[in-house]
Amino acid sequence: MEKTHKIIIVGILITVAIGGTVYFFYFNKNISIQDKIKEQQVGKVRFEHCLVENESADYVIEKRGLIGGIVKVNVQSKEGNSIIKSFTIDDVFKNYHPVELRRCGIYVIRMFNYNLDKVEQNPGYKDEIWKYDYAGDGEDLVLLSEKPKEFVSYFSPDFRIDPNEKYLVLEKSYLGHDDYALVIKDLSTKENLLVLNLKDIIAKYPDIISGSFGLGSWTKDGEYFYGDIFQGALSTAYYVIKAEIWKVDVYAAPTDILAGVERAINFQNLHLAYVDIPTFTGFQEIYEQIIKEAKEKGRQKNLYLYNLVTKEKIKVASADPEWRFNLNWLSDTELQYELPTGEKRIYKIK
Repeated sequence: MEKTHKIIIVGILITVAIGGTVYFFYFNKNISIQDKIKEQQVGKVRFEHCLVENESADYVIEKRGLIGGIVKVNVQSKEGNSIIKSFTIDDVFKNYHPVELRRCGIYVIRMFNYNLDKVEQNPGYKDEIWKYDYAGDGEDLVLLSEKPKEFVSYFSPDFRIDPNEKYLVLEKSYLGHDDYALVIKDLSTKENLLVLNLKDIIAKYPDIISGSFGLGSWTKDGEYFYGDIFQGALSTAYYVIKAEIWKVDVYAAPTDILAGVERAINFQNLHLAYVDIPTFTGFQEIYEQIIKEAKEKGRQKNLYLYNLVTKEKIKVASADPEWRFNLNWLSDTELQYELPTGEKRIYKIK
């Protein structure tokens, strides 16, 4: 009887041990599976944090100190114009072009270890380009400058992202340095795809006056990037870059164009509309003197259309020296301008 009792107890212990082992592996297996599912779901959600067809986004910047700002991003439904989600991005460098919105990301210049009340920063400062998805999650992309002890600039605090979020355009170094260049990087790998050095441009195009790179715009399809080379308020040349093959074309501005004149460039047909009397010089007294002298000489302000490729120039219209034509390219071939009578005319390129 005692032997039978011992056998029963041993059997129960073995059963419990086996059951516990099975439960442990089953439970942990389920946890592992659930964790993997959760990780996949989180990854999937993060991957899908792009704007969908019925969504749009905008932002406002609240100034914070002398050079900083806080960006508030709103994701809206196009159907009911209602706000779906809002979040803020702190420590944004508030310059003339601090933010770009794209379908899958918000791109900003952020600063770290900076003094709100100073323009010149202490050691420890750095600024970077960051990307945020529309869930509000961010990551750093490129270091622009830092100040471990002395200030070191790798790229200027400016950038452009193409519509398809494949390329990043930066301005490297400073005018006057041998390595001053326009740089286009692969946004994913950060590999340099094009380094357009200014000294190489000047060597290849001797009729172009040296100046700084103006970071312009991408075409809507992301096929071309274009901008100008400028000195102050004067564009001395225009460049057009074809993506993927990275073909670069540079065109000198007309030799008679002045700084501060009204002008409108059409990169699709490479025509520049401009006038021959400045609209603004930066100093009201100088501007008034220019207008006074023009009137005393009986001059009129002429509107010209200039072909950057052939260098052909056509006079389109004339008006009083103070008049502004309000130039507007309606299409690749249609330039709209306004006369003092209020009439809007369209000049068509043949």
